Amino acid sequence: MLAELLQKIDENQIRINRYRPFEDKDILREIQKYYRVDSVFSSNALEGSSYTLVETKILLEDGLTAGGKPLKDALAVVGLGKAYDHASTCCAILGLPNRICCGCMACWKGASKTTPLREPTDRSPYS
Repeated sequence: MLAELLQKIDENQIRINRYRPFEDKDILREIQKYYRVDSVFSSNALEGSSYTLVETKILLEDGLTAGGKPLKDALAVVGLGKAYDHASTCCAILGLPNRICCGCMACWKGASKTTPLREPTDRSPYS
């Protein structure tokens, strides 16, 4: 009975492994690096950073700043890179990607506030 169960487990493991897209860990690392650089660049671009995608990649991976660019932009890139790494670590530890991707965020939803913040008045705060 135990031998049959172990055999079934092995068969299921083989079946599961067929669906694993990244057996090569180098490919997975490259994809993670790509998304890190792209996410940091996009976020900083929204904030008005003067760093290009290539400059962002060089700063994050090699630590070299771009000449003639404001120091605040370089610090923003480095800071967001650290924040991205921290968030990725937390997500990996807590298993958040699975919850986010499958739409299970409802399990963390809190109760909505039902009472007003203050008593309503006849006066407008803008008058």
